[in-house]
Amino acid sequence: MQLLTTTLAAFAACASPSSSATATGPVVNGPAATRPAPAKDTLSPPGLVLVPGGRTKVGTDFDDMKELIEEHTEAQELAAGFLSEVPQHTVTVDDFFCAVTEVTNEQYRQFVLATGAQPPLKWGAPALDVARQTFLEEEAEKRRAAKEAGERVPERKKFDEFYWWERNWEGAEWEMPEELAKQPVVFVDYQDARAYAEWAGLRLLSEFEWERAVRANTENNFTWGEEWETGKCVTKELRATSDIVEAGRYPGGASPLGLQDLHGNVWEWTSSRYVEYPKWKHQSFKVGKGRLVKEIDRRPKFSPDRRVTRGGSQQNSWIFARASTRGGFDRQQKASHLGFRVGGSVKQGLDFANIALDAIPNAIRPQDSKGPVEFDSNQVIARDRWISSNAGSDVPDYEVIERYDYVLYTPVKSLQVNGLGDIRKGSQTDEIYHLGVLVTNQDLVEPAIRAGTYMIALRGAGKYPPRKEEGEEEVVVEGEEAAAEPEQTTLRVDEFLEIDTSVDNYLFIDMSGTPVAAMPATDLDYGNPKAGMGTANVVDRTVMIEVSANDPKDPEATEEIEVQQQWLEVSFFIKGRSRKGLKAMLGLRFAEGLLDSTWR
Repeated sequence: MQLLTTTLAAFAACASPSSSATATGPVVNGPAATRPAPAKDTLSPPGLVLVPGGRTKVGTDFDDMKELIEEHTEAQELAAGFLSEVPQHTVTVDDFFCAVTEVTNEQYRQFVLATGAQPPLKWGAPALDVARQTFLEEEAEKRRAAKEAGERVPERKKFDEFYWWERNWEGAEWEMPEELAKQPVVFVDYQDARAYAEWAGLRLLSEFEWERAVRANTENNFTWGEEWETGKCVTKELRATSDIVEAGRYPGGASPLGLQDLHGNVWEWTSSRYVEYPKWKHQSFKVGKGRLVKEIDRRPKFSPDRRVTRGGSQQNSWIFARASTRGGFDRQQKASHLGFRVGGSVKQGLDFANIALDAIPNAIRPQDSKGPVEFDSNQVIARDRWISSNAGSDVPDYEVIERYDYVLYTPVKSLQVNGLGDIRKGSQTDEIYHLGVLVTNQDLVEPAIRAGTYMIALRGAGKYPPRKEEGEEEVVVEGEEAAAEPEQTTLRVDEFLEIDTSVDNYLFIDMSGTPVAAMPATDLDYGNPKAGMGTANVVDRTVMIEVSANDPKDPEATEEIEVQQQWLEVSFFIKGRSRKGLKAMLGLRFAEGLLDSTWR
């Protein structure tokens, strides 16, 4: 871990940790009263607003950048960083959701409490006070002992609170100071920011989305227009404050959509790599006149391992807060003026589906005749919800996310089959056909499996193939017959599960590659796609169950009764070798009443 204290190409205007008053005592900051996410817009995640996309100007024209650098001494000293934003070009940005503020301390606290993640430095004041006192006493004892022994007295050392916290935070006392609750969280690196976003069912913005949030369909430098206006955000020009302020303190600088603090206060992590823009080329130039002329010949420290930060901070002048300014920070860097903002894709469930797919171990990723099976996250089928609280904020649309619940099914892109006959024929060699990935944080009743990630496969109806006797040679099929056979993952299902081989079965395979449950696949068809595919609908099913007859003469007697059960029916289509494909419905049962109206 690194504490960011220098400027250079990263525009590191973040100084070493600034002191702040902190409360003492045990952690007592529990979550605010919870409620479902606001129903005014069932598509928007809480605390985020929809930003319409479109063709967007990003970056700065070289001549304009040259003029800016010539006019501002501060820009000349850090010209390399500013030159990373040329040349100006146009990109197309899709619609996206954007948080109305940077993530605040009280929002981040919910993540820390839920996951056990590292609390930021400023929350560690109780433990740091004790550690600092112990350090000073130990150093004083070393100097005293050296004097008594007639030895050279050691030089005085400063207590490095950042170094100590990084190595001792686990098990240390901490709490979030209430006075920091609505300030942007800082001392979080890129990994911390991304982990929070994933926990919340969201993601970090790309740098182009961030610039779109500022500029919309204009080429303006700021949310309010082209020219700088002091007092609309927290930069060095605003002498009324010397530190970070609460999110939304200066609403006059908000975007037309209500996005607060896109300029100043704290730098914001994005997901974008700090690399050259298309057609970037190194150009040197001269500034000044006569004997004061100076050549600017600086190169940005581009690196795909770095990430772009945006917005500038309270420690910077306004030229760092422009829409096009790019910072390039190492992913492990933490600083007193470095935070982040979250965003999300408009496609429901897409962001978390990508997270889940990335997490599947390579060792169990399925193969077919064309190589690794590809999952299509753009076709994800989702039911999800957020639990959130306004936490008494006056900022419009501000919400503290306390939990993200989800049921997501991501189908594969295609199947190497020509019909159900191919699938059922495959049962003769115990082949299975991967259909998709199910990921949920809710336990299921049917099949009876725990919350988690499962690959869903299909085994066609048909008896198990005969087991190969010990010492028996494997039969190798060659020529046209072998070429005609779709090569799928082969698995002796009967080694793990008892299934009714007279019907088609869905298999649920956990992340160790083990089949853990099976369900009859009773609603399969093969043909052209139809309306209603790609949906997840909550339906009531009438089923017959066997219960005790309560007959005192025959305690083992049973009877069948009719009951209503709530099921989630996931309907999907997977293209086969032609235009036609598999039409299927996967039924899942959760606890009764779980999937209520608060779910999207």
